[in-house]
Amino acid sequence: MPADGRDGEPGVAENGGGFYTSAEDLVAAVERRLGGEVADRVRRSIEAEEHPRPVTGDDMAVLLDAAAPVLRDLLAFGGTVPEFLAEAYEDRGPEAICAWIPAPRGGPGGQGVSVWLPSSQTDRIAPLAEQMQSWKLDELDPTGQCREPWPECPLHPGRHSLDPDDRPGVPVWCCPESCQVIAEIGSLGSPLPEGIPRCVQAE
Repeated sequence: MPADGRDGEPGVAENGGGFYTSAEDLVAAVERRLGGEVADRVRRSIEAEEHPRPVTGDDMAVLLDAAAPVLRDLLAFGGTVPEFLAEAYEDRGPEAICAWIPAPRGGPGGQGVSVWLPSSQTDRIAPLAEQMQSWKLDELDPTGQCREPWPECPLHPGRHSLDPDDRPGVPVWCCPESCQVIAEIGSLGSPLPEGIPRCVQAE
């Protein structure tokens, strides 16, 4: 487990900036630096990695509802659709639903995904889209070479991916340079509905 290694941070860099030899050492360092509540969260996540917690069918339904628009965009462009495992390898507390997407094509690793229960179903879509986008980019280039953008920005082909974002009540894909809305998440390739601002100046 990598240490933070920041100079002057007691309990974090005291092991010389190397690796903690046990989970207990890491949790103890986190507790000294950030307090017991954060340390408990780290401890639960470590336990979840070693012993994944099964996710209920009701919780998976909530997560898959939020994932559905992103899956539509993947299918619209012939993309690989991820498999969602009803297993939680991390613990973000009782107000989060966590699951796991295995690495594409049976490769090593995978992607943890989560949604936040206090958020509305619509507000869960853009954050989950960002997590699924990360998985997709790994799928496109498992060797770590130059990654193909997904979804590709039509304003700057080959240069970058679109960013998921929230506009009032609407999850959208935006150009990260111009902040222009390209499409509502779940409708790539379809006309943009009326009422969504096509361009919002970055702050």
